[in-house]
Amino acid sequence: MQLMKYFSFRALVTLVLLGISVPAKPHPMPNSMVLLRVGEDAIQAELQLPLAELQLAVPYDLSQPTTRIISELGDALTSYVLDHISLHSTNGVTWSAQFEKLDLNDAEEGTYRELVVWLNFVPPSGANLRTFMLNYDVIMHQLVTHTAFVKVDEDWKNGIHQEQAEELGIIKTDIRTGRVFPFSVNLNEGSTWQACRAIFIHGMEHIRVGLDHILFLLMLLLVAPLSIREKEWSDFQGFRYTLRRFLRISLAFTLGHSITLLVGSFNLVPFQTQWIEVLIAFSILLSAVHVIRPLFPSRELGIAAGFGLIHGLAFSLTLADMNLGWQQKLLSVLSFNLGIEAMQLIIMAICFPLLLLSKWNKRYVPLRIGISFLAIIVSAGWIAERISGSENVITLYLNKVFV
Repeated sequence: MQLMKYFSFRALVTLVLLGISVPAKPHPMPNSMVLLRVGEDAIQAELQLPLAELQLAVPYDLSQPTTRIISELGDALTSYVLDHISLHSTNGVTWSAQFEKLDLNDAEEGTYRELVVWLNFVPPSGANLRTFMLNYDVIMHQLVTHTAFVKVDEDWKNGIHQEQAEELGIIKTDIRTGRVFPFSVNLNEGSTWQACRAIFIHGMEHIRVGLDHILFLLMLLLVAPLSIREKEWSDFQGFRYTLRRFLRISLAFTLGHSITLLVGSFNLVPFQTQWIEVLIAFSILLSAVHVIRPLFPSRELGIAAGFGLIHGLAFSLTLADMNLGWQQKLLSVLSFNLGIEAMQLIIMAICFPLLLLSKWNKRYVPLRIGISFLAIIVSAGWIAERISGSENVITLYLNKVFV
């Protein structure tokens, strides 16, 4: 019963479009962010620095276009940041700092800009990777009212990943002394079991909130009780037939996405995220048309497996950028996939009674066709949004209700 809380009835009414406006996005706060990612032998730090506040701390003109700041001031800004951040073991030994990359983000039509710097800190041999001091006074050495939020953005052994970052505290200037004191970081040791459990739950949650994946699965299952006769869908073919087709179609989809989840998580095949998302929406559109009138008779298993390959690449995005060794990555892929399968089984169990309504063909036909038409509308909206990069009336409603 505990697993059931990860599935919401809203997945079954996903296609109901409500005319409610989308709330405005909050404006970013002018604070810095220090995101720590714990690897097997190093700590990666991502610094998010608001440009307006950074301008008060450096002698460079940061009002220039993004490309000029990166090309002309990149080295100077990197040196500045490295002069104002360091990690030390509790015995005072300084960790080696390595610059990785630098970028400039624009948000809200240019009203907010931030410099993003990625650094890698490697402790001396034998040092504890989970207990250290963070010396940090970027911006605040000149602007005493500035603060920096410190979060663990990724810690595999403690089950922390980027969508569930854990806040450690705030770095700010001590008003009484005018100093910025070192920030102490003490992370729990965690365990492999804790990591796998968290990734498993994350896999379940990924499907629970993945409206497009749920909708595609529903399209595959709606015709499980039926066969094809003279290029038309037949009546209900019996409980055993339905269960057998139900399991075979879901297994084919599972095999397909399991392969590309593994391949994509290890970055073995390059692909563009945008077009994978477009293909997923197209797979829903094509499957919905198939539910109305058979497009690929006797080939549903191959189609389910083929589209599963595409969906698996989308699943892999969650794991591909995690800073893990190959053993941790392999365990993560396995746990994440098991979580996906667990939630798929829950969804299918809930949908199965719906499929048995096909016993009463006169009621099931309009239900099947009605759901399919709504799926066509929604998938068309997703295709348009994912190609253009802009919301439309369909996705505006969906994002309001289900996000």
